[in-house]
Amino acid sequence: MRRSYWRCLVSVLFLGAVGGCAVGGGGGGGGNDNVADNDNTADNDNAVDNDNTAEEAERFSADLSGDNEVEPITSSVTGTATLEAFTDRIEFNVTVSGDANVTINAAHIHLGGADENGPVVAFLTPEDFTIAPAEGLTVAGEITAADLLDVLLGAPLEDLVQAFRDGGAYVNVHSLGNPGGECRGQIGPD
Repeated sequence: MRRSYWRCLVSVLFLGAVGGCAVGGGGGGGGNDNVADNDNTADNDNAVDNDNTAEEAERFSADLSGDNEVEPITSSVTGTATLEAFTDRIEFNVTVSGDANVTINAAHIHLGGADENGPVVAFLTPEDFTIAPAEGLTVAGEITAADLLDVLLGAPLEDLVQAFRDGGAYVNVHSLGNPGGECRGQIGPD
């Protein structure tokens, strides 16, 4: 597994409070280079100036809601995920909004249909992600074949992209109150 270094900035502007910042090393499970932040901005610490003019991205999206959980939940948290697949990477942006009292603690891509819970195959939040309020949270970054987990470990990135095309993958945003999922959405072509 490749080693990545992340910076996670979490700023909370709720009632004038300012949140903390966690700095940590990657490795292990979630090797994607991404940053989450509550100022509606996102950075990629290991950003590479990718010239995408020669390669057209295949675009996918998901609408996230508590109603989409396998056992639907009532939640004020909703969101969107946009994903652009290139030959060597998938660039993503996940934005959630809702009650500032809901504490998000992870976001992943899972394999599975709309009516089933499946394995986590890619982290969207860094492994060392600190908890953050759902209100205005954005997570962005990229996934490479080296970041794939579980049944896709060692597989080409194309296998995950094919699952997107087939409706066989979903984004799930987890919270402390709903560890199985606060809001979820099937990934499909844009």
